[in-house]
Amino acid sequence: MSHFEFIIPIQRDELQQPREAGSYVVRHVYEPSELQSSVHDLVVALSTDRSELALEKFDVLYSSIIHFSSLKTADQEQIWEIVNKGYVYLTADLSALLESESLDHETRLKHLNMLKMSTYVLCQLAGAFEDAAQRPADVLMANKGRKRGGRPAADEGDWDAQRLRVLRQLYAVLQLRLRTLWQPPVPDEEFVNTIGNVCYHFLALPSVGHVRNKTLLESISQVLGALVRSYGHALSCGLKMVQILQQYEHAPAPLAQCVVTIATEFGGRGLVNELVREIAGTDAAELTKDGSATRHYAEFLSLVAVQAPDLVLNNICLLIGHLDGESHLMTGAADLGDKSSNVRRAALQLVTALLQANPFAAKLPVAELEEQYRTEKAKLAELGVDEEEEEGKEEEKEEEEEEGASDDSGGGDASPLLAGRERLLALLSADGGLAEAARLLLAEPRLLPGLAPDTDDTEDTADRPDIEDR
Repeated sequence: MSHFEFIIPIQRDELQQPREAGSYVVRHVYEPSELQSSVHDLVVALSTDRSELALEKFDVLYSSIIHFSSLKTADQEQIWEIVNKGYVYLTADLSALLESESLDHETRLKHLNMLKMSTYVLCQLAGAFEDAAQRPADVLMANKGRKRGGRPAADEGDWDAQRLRVLRQLYAVLQLRLRTLWQPPVPDEEFVNTIGNVCYHFLALPSVGHVRNKTLLESISQVLGALVRSYGHALSCGLKMVQILQQYEHAPAPLAQCVVTIATEFGGRGLVNELVREIAGTDAAELTKDGSATRHYAEFLSLVAVQAPDLVLNNICLLIGHLDGESHLMTGAADLGDKSSNVRRAALQLVTALLQANPFAAKLPVAELEEQYRTEKAKLAELGVDEEEEEGKEEEKEEEEEEGASDDSGGGDASPLLAGRERLLALLSADGGLAEAARLLLAEPRLLPGLAPDTDDTEDTADRPDIEDR
């Protein structure tokens, strides 16, 4: 049984010295020459220890991570296969174990150590293979001579399939009742981050957004979605994604798709809140100075707004402050494609006013309203009321009232105001009509109560600058 606690380190070398009483310490770091003979021992251990492989052979596996680049390709790949098979055994054993009502202390601690040690080794090896796959071609060619007829690890597209393999295994283990292994039932942040870092490593891949990698991006989204939904990873995930947006030009599109998936399929709307809050809180001077990062932010927000408008609308108040900022990229980041800043500003004011005046916020529950309509209609039928007849009477009454109002005003501006509001509603209902609605409101702010300024302070609309055409 385990009489120690394995603590996942932030830096690898932390495992070589005691940090807390009773924590696991690597007793021996094997040299590359020793590891060549130890690979056979791992094969034997897999057949006997199965799910306990990492528990029994951790020092060997740890040493293979430390000296990964010095190992022969054949040894790298064999170790990878052994670790993956051991992780499959572990997942199956945990699935059966965690169905039991209660676990004694020793059993719980043993399997917790097995889970953390196996996950640490699997994720560290995945990172090592990913780094090898991204190495420049000249470095890879220089390493080809390690063995006769050999090739570098992760070459020729072999690693593409292995990325999916490791993500699927991590997602499978995250579906288990892992909280049972912790007392209190709160998984270590280091354990959660170890899995998340594999996903972020893969998101840095320039081709992650390509069509051929659609399944890879979906798998990344599933793992991160599980971490956000069940393991409190929204804050850390948001910070990490902002860092990726800052560094990588390719990142906005795949990250936007990933975030929308997490929000809509895993209940991770809080992740969007964290991302928008983090981006909106960036200092204006920094946004102006770092043009590439600002461009990535703006593109990301625009893509999220296109795919899931309600996610951005819920946080629109955080972005309005950038309308008067010096960064024109952030000014247009709320899914407004018009070139005129006046139109974009008016459109955001319109959206804000609509949200404030709309009791349904960003969503209109059409299905619920239709159900209420059918219920009320049935009640009228039971009372013997002819709905069409009643509607006809109401329409006649409204027409009479409108005619009276028109006569009282001497043919004033009531009809133009009504016509203008009808046009505004039509634009808001049409696809892509938001910018045109904003143009209309710039010319006629009285169409939407609350937007029109006081008459004493109002400039004549004829003095307004012309709005640029798209």
